[in-house]
Amino acid sequence: MASDGGKLGVVFIHGFRSDPSMWDSFVELIEDDANLNFTHSLLFRYATALRSFHPLRRIPTFENVADRLKEFLDTEGQEYQNLMLVSHSQGGLVVQRYLARMLNEGRGEDLARIRRIVMFACPNNGSDIGLSLRRRWIPFNPQERQLRPLDEQVTEAQRIVINRVVNATQTTSHSCRIPIQVYAGETDNIVTPASARSVFPDATVLPGDHFSIVRPDSRQHRSFTALKRQLMLAESNAPPVEIIGTLRAETLEVHVAVSPGEATKSSVGLTPYLARVHDEVLRRALKSTIDGGPSILVILTGDSSTGKTRALYEALRDLAPDRPLLRPTASDDLLELIESRRLVSGSVLWLNEAQRFLYGSSGERVAAELKSTLERQNGVIAVGTLWTEPYWNELTALGTPEDPYGKARALLTHPGLTVRIPVSAELTEEDRSRWKDLARKYGDNRLSQALDAGANDGHVIQHLSGGPELLRAYIEGPGVHFTHIEHAVITAALDARRLGHRTPIAADLLSETADGALNPRRRSADPHWAEETLRSLSTGVRSDGTRTDIRNTLAPLAAYRTRSGAPASYEPADYLDQHTRSQRADQLGSPSLWEALKVHTHDPDDLERLADSAWKRGLYKDSFRLSRKAILVGHPSAAGDLVRRLTRTLDPEYRGLEWVANNATLTDPGVVARLLSHFRSSGAHRALATLLGRDPAVHVNLEDPFAVSQLINSLIKSGAHNAASRLAARKPAEYVTASDPRAAAQLFTSLRKIDEDQASVVLDQITTVSATDAGAIAFRIGQLQSGGATQAIAKLLDLNPASRVGLRNPGALAQLINALRKSGSFDSISALLARDPVTKVNLEDGRGLIQLLRQLRQTSGAEDMVADLALRWADHADLRSPQIVAQILKESRGVGAHQAVTALLARNPAAHVKVNSAYAVAGLLTELWELGEHEAVDVLGNRLVCDMSSRDPRTIASIIRVLHPVRAERAIAALLARNPESQARLDNPGDVAQLIKQLRAVSAERSIAGLLARHPESEARLDDPGDVAQLIRQLRALPAEQTIAALLTRNPEKHASVTNARAVRRLLRQLRQVGTAQATETLTRRAMDSGVDLPERYKAYGREVNGLAADPWAWDHIFG
Repeated sequence: MASDGGKLGVVFIHGFRSDPSMWDSFVELIEDDANLNFTHSLLFRYATALRSFHPLRRIPTFENVADRLKEFLDTEGQEYQNLMLVSHSQGGLVVQRYLARMLNEGRGEDLARIRRIVMFACPNNGSDIGLSLRRRWIPFNPQERQLRPLDEQVTEAQRIVINRVVNATQTTSHSCRIPIQVYAGETDNIVTPASARSVFPDATVLPGDHFSIVRPDSRQHRSFTALKRQLMLAESNAPPVEIIGTLRAETLEVHVAVSPGEATKSSVGLTPYLARVHDEVLRRALKSTIDGGPSILVILTGDSSTGKTRALYEALRDLAPDRPLLRPTASDDLLELIESRRLVSGSVLWLNEAQRFLYGSSGERVAAELKSTLERQNGVIAVGTLWTEPYWNELTALGTPEDPYGKARALLTHPGLTVRIPVSAELTEEDRSRWKDLARKYGDNRLSQALDAGANDGHVIQHLSGGPELLRAYIEGPGVHFTHIEHAVITAALDARRLGHRTPIAADLLSETADGALNPRRRSADPHWAEETLRSLSTGVRSDGTRTDIRNTLAPLAAYRTRSGAPASYEPADYLDQHTRSQRADQLGSPSLWEALKVHTHDPDDLERLADSAWKRGLYKDSFRLSRKAILVGHPSAAGDLVRRLTRTLDPEYRGLEWVANNATLTDPGVVARLLSHFRSSGAHRALATLLGRDPAVHVNLEDPFAVSQLINSLIKSGAHNAASRLAARKPAEYVTASDPRAAAQLFTSLRKIDEDQASVVLDQITTVSATDAGAIAFRIGQLQSGGATQAIAKLLDLNPASRVGLRNPGALAQLINALRKSGSFDSISALLARDPVTKVNLEDGRGLIQLLRQLRQTSGAEDMVADLALRWADHADLRSPQIVAQILKESRGVGAHQAVTALLARNPAAHVKVNSAYAVAGLLTELWELGEHEAVDVLGNRLVCDMSSRDPRTIASIIRVLHPVRAERAIAALLARNPESQARLDNPGDVAQLIKQLRAVSAERSIAGLLARHPESEARLDDPGDVAQLIRQLRALPAEQTIAALLTRNPEKHASVTNARAVRRLLRQLRQVGTAQATETLTRRAMDSGVDLPERYKAYGREVNGLAADPWAWDHIFG
């Protein structure tokens, strides 16, 4: 669908016994006025007549017309970021009914794009003219009845509009302030001026009667000038609109490409673009949303300087060049965009470097709000980039204590909303060939030079920006490309960023860190050395004219100023930042760095991240100092982290807990709840009393219903019932939306203990659900059941979902059956099953069918349905998919559907399934073995071996792993006869270890000997400690002491990456097992300094910044 290009959509709604042609005069005058070229007219039509003489047709009610208007705005108006509604006569009542319906449905935020409403001659108090004749001649016309004075439905809609639109103070789910201008006709005898003005504050009279008021004949006509003024006001409310088609690539942070050597401005700019695999995936993902489908978030992940941002730029420039582009710069900016409802259908949200928005104290709120908006609003395209490591992996990790990025993970891994597209760091052989053709076609030497530079490793694109050259210049160390002082300053910036300082870094922090780390003989005598060094590193040129940058373009530092003339702060080049993180991961950071971080860091989120980094590295004192500072500058959750770290050893007198109670920011209800819980469980009674004395109930924000629920419960457990009541009196129920039923149910359960009225409001939101949505109904029943709200469940069942839910989604039906059974609603289950759902469910949804079969099996009287569903699934199954065939066999066996098993086996799946990998057929092999189909096992096993041509040891191992348990000896023998040990690659120690393990399992000693004779210990990479640990473990099991000894001479403890705690611990365990004390100590120190593993001997008091164990100390020794 085409974008509105930033135009204001003007929707015209006609009146009783009229049609859109009545607006022709206005539309023509608007189109001829150059000052109004920002508008586009949309004409809404609905049925209206005196009588309907057709027996199969009826005149729609205002409710029906309001629904039609809603549909019109959601479809014809969806591409417009801003709308204005203009109505005549009865059309104004339609508009008011539409507004009331939207607000009652909790969709107030969706109204925010309506900038203004203009109503000409609207019968707000009804129309008296011809009333007796109308009653006599058209008594059954629903539209005429609501034109009568004092009609109750009209009055109710008007009351809602006045209170929750005209007089609204904020935009919420149930209110939205929209300016409404009312115009009455001076000589109108159909709708009197008094009726038109009614109680609307912005009302005035224009010359003309009921019809001439909307038929201007010139630009000077009072009605046209009045409407034009309203259009201009609507436009002035709109934010500035950018479109990607007119923005420079550099503005969107696309890396420029420069030539090696002495680059000039003319050689800087975008190169011809090479589309790769990810580009095709990206465009396919965007296409459905551009065509009017659901909103989407596309995240491109990969290393720095691999073309992620350029790919987004090229795709949007081709597919959506005229769509409004929104470019927030920080999380607060993005929240403002969301809250002001500027994310409308047809807009593009640009989130390059998305970590800027998803980390920090606002990050979780941003993720939740963005997810909710994209789920609710169709047609929004959100695009972003993230480094895979650390950002994507960290934000999507499971099992992290307290789940700090839970909402970010829910957004980034949402299967129906977010598409993650990895961008490879290397070009394939085919890519390189096309790249060469591109260079030849356009004569661009930059492409040829980058191709030559990346010939060995395929890292071609990175060389366009000069990133690898900059990295090489830094790695060469001081005294080569960079002076000792320059190198120390760059190192300070890289370490500060690596440890958690993500905002631009203050000059004093960099200079003090560098000066403290420098050898005294390398320090400068120039009092202005710091300013000169920072200027040289950020501009790329020294005072003597020599260069610090790469190709006269890529500088190691970038200067950042909040305004012109303000002091600069600095950021390291992102390529340098990313590619030194793993290299410097085992560096603790100099003592001068930690001191400067404590003194010169002021951002609350930076302080909290640095406190966490210090704690993980055993720098407890520094961690506490940074946490204290974070709390004092208002970080909302730093207090919760600090109290977790305040052990009885470090805070025996509870002085630290009391300080936290006195100083913690009280805005986050979840944090306050955790503080109360911690103070209770630790016996810190004075801290508990102090915190309650600050009355957190009146300070916390109410936007997170789940967190508010936690606080209510914690206050009650703390004996603060009055505080809990004060919290409820602030009406937290008004912040609940039907889009988060889990949080709503939690809050409902909590509010029932203290405020039934507020609980009732929440219950209304919980039960605001489509009776056709089986999954949503089931989820709400389950939540209410866990809270013991049986009456609320009855209210949901009054919607009669069993007779109304859709029957296509088997998973949702299974959830509903389960929820109904647990709540004792057996009549509803019977009603649902009476609709024969097994004949209507989607047979492509394997997971859902499994759930439905299991639920039906537990349902009394559904035995025949179980058999019928299993048989239908078996007959429908695609035999090419071994996973689906295995699922059907397993579940059919499990529920006793023997006829389905027989029918599926009769189709000979072993001969038809694809055998792309061993793991794909593993389940099918197991099922066939369990069923005694040994011949089929042999057929499938032989197919798997015959199709195997891989040199990957993990693939070979996986084949043996799946064949061995089902005793496919002939297939295993055929595999071993091909001597896979002589062909397998040896570079990945974990894969080699897997192959050794599987060869041991089948007693293939000759193959193992052949593998070891190729000396895998000499070829194995040493960067992954988990893989190295696996290899040592398998070599020990053989045993193969000489091979282990040869491997250890390569010093894996020095080369292993220390970013994965579990992998490091595995390698440490193996090193201890083989008795290498020195290697163990080296890896232990590196692990400590990287923050992944702190030995037990340091856990009581931590370490000093010099790495030595700290002497015993406590909170009051440090802070008094």
